[in-house]
This record gives sequence, C-alpha cells and structure tokens, in this order.
Amino acid sequence: MQMDSYSAFGYDYNEILLIDRSGKHVCIVYYLDELENIFESDFVDVYGIPIDTSSYESKSGKTIKTCILAGNYFKKVK
Repeated sequence: MQMDSYSAFGYDYNEILLIDRSGKHVCIVYYLDELENIFESDFVDVYGIPIDTSSYESKSGKTIKTCILAGNYFKKVK
C-alpha cells in the first residue's frame, strides 16, 4: 500500500495504491477522510464504489490494469 495526500477544489484527499498479496492486482483508491492508524506496511480491507479502470506500463514493459475506487471504508486487518 502506498499513500499520497493532495488538495483540489477545496478538498483534501488521499490517493492509495493497493496491491493484493499475490502482487498481480492493483487498485487505486481515492478517499476523502483521514486514514487513522493505517500505514503503508499495513494490510487493509477496503469498501468503495468502482468509478473507472486504468492501465500503465511497468518497468518490465508489461501493461498493468488497475481499478479505480471512490473509497468509503478502510479496515486494518494486519
């Protein structure tokens, strides 16, 4: 999990890059609230509304497909 914070249009929001345990599936989550007691090394369950898909090229030249969510709820699991 990687997190960055931004401000736009008068709102502060977090952009979180989630990678599943297999390392094969990536999801980008936008979340308006603070993520209290959740850190980059944590495992989380996230609930949200799917808003789009995207893709990018990895360093090895493979195309990585991602889902994009509007996050509603984060739960630390480990």
